[in-house]
Amino acid sequence: MRIIDIKWYRISNRVQAVIIAHGGRRMEMVTVTASQVQMSNLKLGDIIDIDDGQISLLKSLKGQYELPVHCPNCSTHVEYDGVNLRCLAC
Repeated sequence: MRIIDIKWYRISNRVQAVIIAHGGRRMEMVTVTASQVQMSNLKLGDIIDIDDGQISLLKSLKGQYELPVHCPNCSTHVEYDGVNLRCLAC
């Protein structure tokens, strides 16, 4: 499955990514933390396998992942603690 979109949402005070992947007639969504995006270097166009909510990277495109610097809800700066992104305002 190819990653076609990565959307960031604030859930509680954490900012998490929803990865949308498409392959053949199937489309899947999975919620991941910032550390999972960082560890697997997930970005648009990468080929992944999703099994029981776990992501396995099959083929990575050149380039680097991007973590958001602002909260998707209030546009305030977010802080990365090595595992999660946290909104400093909301």
